[in-house]
Amino acid sequence: MTDYLSDGVYGSFNCILYDHQNPVPRLLSHSGHFYYNSHERPINASDNGYKCSIWGPTCDGLDCIAPSFQLPVVLEVGDWLYFDDMGAYTICAATRFNGFRASEVFYVCSEPCVAELLE
Repeated sequence: MTDYLSDGVYGSFNCILYDHQNPVPRLLSHSGHFYYNSHERPINASDNGYKCSIWGPTCDGLDCIAPSFQLPVVLEVGDWLYFDDMGAYTICAATRFNGFRASEVFYVCSEPCVAELLE
């Protein structure tokens, strides 16, 4: 199975090309349910998961994010993945390859003490 994301190696995942990183995709949401830091597995998750490759949006042969990976579910349009430890310089090194814009940035803070400072 092949899955496509709205971002790729010419965007925030440039760390794959330039820093030789291997970002690990993790399921954030599926069918409207969130799974971040959750031990709950999606209802239709198999024991072994689903083997897939994950690609960026450009249709370029280098725009591969994860050539072979196991996900707990078959992804659907609207599902979200997250990648830990992407680094500080991923978005600033993004290009407009094939006319794609840089990804939209969402800031998330899960530390209560920092969240209180931001209010």
